[in-house]
Amino acid sequence: MQTNEDLNNRMLAGPKRYSEEWLAQRDKSIAPLVTGPRIGSGHLRRVVSGSRSCGAPAILVSEIADGAGRQPLSVAAVSQKSLTETIGDRLEQPLLVAASNLCGALLFVEHGYTLIAGDTPFLDGAAAEGVDRLRAQFERAARRLATRVPPLQGVAREYPSRNVLWESFRDVPAGTGTADQLTAMRSFAHDRISAPEFAKAWLAGRRKALRDGERMGKQLSSDMQEVFSAIEDYSFDMSLWEPGNLTDDELRAYVQRVVLRWGD
Repeated sequence: MQTNEDLNNRMLAGPKRYSEEWLAQRDKSIAPLVTGPRIGSGHLRRVVSGSRSCGAPAILVSEIADGAGRQPLSVAAVSQKSLTETIGDRLEQPLLVAASNLCGALLFVEHGYTLIAGDTPFLDGAAAEGVDRLRAQFERAARRLATRVPPLQGVAREYPSRNVLWESFRDVPAGTGTADQLTAMRSFAHDRISAPEFAKAWLAGRRKALRDGERMGKQLSSDMQEVFSAIEDYSFDMSLWEPGNLTDDELRAYVQRVVLRWGD
């Protein structure tokens, strides 16, 4: 890809939306973000984090205004400083800022909002709080700013949040990534699966939950974070075990404490 037009044609279906073909590749998700008259540093930080998370070697910056198609793409290193310098004085212009391997992007269309989109590895870094939580935050902002920025309500309707916030493990419906995590925890706590089997199943559920934007209340989220921290301290390969890493039994003890809290 050499020009703005090359990138825009690969990823966009017009100036205000991503193409369905690009979104379908690797099952990408979208979330709107409230934005002022220019792209904020926090939004750029999301692109940098997402690009690192999905292994992109660079970040591409494309102008999407009429007449900019034949201009060369701008290329930045995967750092906040480089991306900010590469964009320069164009923060108020319509821009597509994309990971160079096209795993994700940020689309700034006009004052009021941007659209962040990507596959699971990109969104693990760019939207760690989950797509659905970002959509719910946008819905609240759209209602609050209804008189000042009316277009936001239409954007919120196009990208609605899908899941209610689950306060307790009892609220989590079957078939969700969070439900898969809970099943793995119960099976491991009751010694029905091994530690490596548990860790792999739990992390797969976590990836699914993040991809689908599943949302948890404070206590359930805290419990899951406790388990995640324990898994990070566990070595799947005992030949790589180091002092300070959890053993199989120690990992099981962490999970059992959480499960017992629920009365299971």
